[in-house]
Amino acid sequence: AWSLGLAATPAGDAEQQLRKLELDWTAAEINRDAGALGRMLDEHFVSTFGAGKPVGKQEFMRSVIGAEADRIVSEDLSDQTVVVAGDSAAVTSSARLAMAP
Repeated sequence: AWSLGLAATPAGDAEQQLRKLELDWTAAEINRDAGALGRMLDEHFVSTFGAGKPVGKQEFMRSVIGAEADRIVSEDLSDQTVVVAGDSAAVTSSARLAMAP
C-alpha cells in the first residue's frame, strides 16, 4: 500500500503527487518492475479494462508484467481526472499502449 498523507496535503499538492505516481506506475509497467508496482498498489486495489470484469492486484500485475503478458514499450495517458476529497483520492484515465512486436 502507498500513502501520500493526503489529509495534511493541500488538494493541489496531492493532485500533483498523484499525477507523478501515475507516471511512476507507467514506468514500472514498461520496465516490468514488480517490486515497484507491488509497492504502489494497495492489497484492495481493483482495476477494470473497458467493459471487462474487475480484477484485483495480483491478477492485474500478472496481466501487465507477468511472464505471459505482452511487453509494453510505451504508454500514453490521456483524459486524466484526479479527485481529492479529504484523505481519499481517485484517479481515472485512458491509456494508449504500444506493445512489443
